Amino acid sequence: MKKVFFILGLFTLCVIPCISQSELDMKLDNLALQITQTMLEQKKTKLAVIEFSDLNGNIIELGKFLSEELITKLFITGKFEVVERQLLTKVIAEYKLNFTGIVDPESVKQLGKILGVDAIACGTIADLGDSIRVNAKLIRVETALIFGVAAVEIYKDKDIKKLLQKISVSLKPNQEKEPTRQRFIDGEIFFRKDFSNYEVGDSLQSWGSGVVVLAGSDKIKYMGSQIEGVHLVSQRIDFPQNWIFMIMIKAHGCTRENRRLRFIDEAGEELVINLWRDNVPDRWIVQLPGTQKVDFPAREDQYHEIKLVKQGDLYKFFIDSVYILSYFNNQFGLFKEVKFNVVNDPLWKEAGSDHITLIMGKAIK
Repeated sequence: MKKVFFILGLFTLCVIPCISQSELDMKLDNLALQITQTMLEQKKTKLAVIEFSDLNGNIIELGKFLSEELITKLFITGKFEVVERQLLTKVIAEYKLNFTGIVDPESVKQLGKILGVDAIACGTIADLGDSIRVNAKLIRVETALIFGVAAVEIYKDKDIKKLLQKISVSLKPNQEKEPTRQRFIDGEIFFRKDFSNYEVGDSLQSWGSGVVVLAGSDKIKYMGSQIEGVHLVSQRIDFPQNWIFMIMIKAHGCTRENRRLRFIDEAGEELVINLWRDNVPDRWIVQLPGTQKVDFPAREDQYHEIKLVKQGDLYKFFIDSVYILSYFNNQFGLFKEVKFNVVNDPLWKEAGSDHITLIMGKAIK
């Protein structure tokens, strides 16, 4: 009789943890199946899974764990594409999108355009005492409306209890952490804006009032201004110590110095580059502080790569990879913002707006 109880005790010790683990896995399989069925019914092919929050909108470790598990389970179905979680987190932070338990509709639409997804899965975790309830929502990115839901209830074992108690270091998704400079490595792109993923007419409010996405006769989408004349646009960017900053632009001729590329450091000091295009003769004219004006032949109705390279206290300016001039200054701190003028002159064809198709910053040694 003692032997029977001894064997039963060993069996109990072995099986209880396995039941807990398999139940969690089984419940997540169930949740993934519900999501998969709805995605297939609605003919959605690409999905982003947002980290789940508690009912107060806090991202907790359990929320991260659930989203990571769901991404894996949805991916292995082979039914559709699923965005990798770290890429998703980076995009949300870079574009300052708002994703909490209550999802901002504009953030949904913008994320859909940036990543090319047609659906977003998000949700909440409710603590019911002995169990948790996971409620997931499927959101259509075009309208930011819910087109499907899924839910499971999971027994709360000790591991889930621990995860429930840990608030993620990322805090709420709409709260930004102070950037750490150590994160920049050689070759890393720390800022990128490509307007080809937007729709014509989309507002670019983060750059300034009146800034929108337009398209020329060549169908290429670009950032332009609806405001006639010279329009200042700006963007806050945390620059590394050394960097390359590039703008792809097709600018119409102007005879006055109205294009200025400005880099502002943490103390508010500005590095100002005068850049304009004179159409008689057709050329670019460039001037950095304390330097002579230098001109460069311009190509009619074509894009040019405007690039500034900072290495230590030396600044080098290039057009289409051709070195134009350099500038030395050891008074600037780390740069925090970029500003430049955009010209909208109705006398010029295609509404006369500067065509800016790509803006990119890359860290260098």
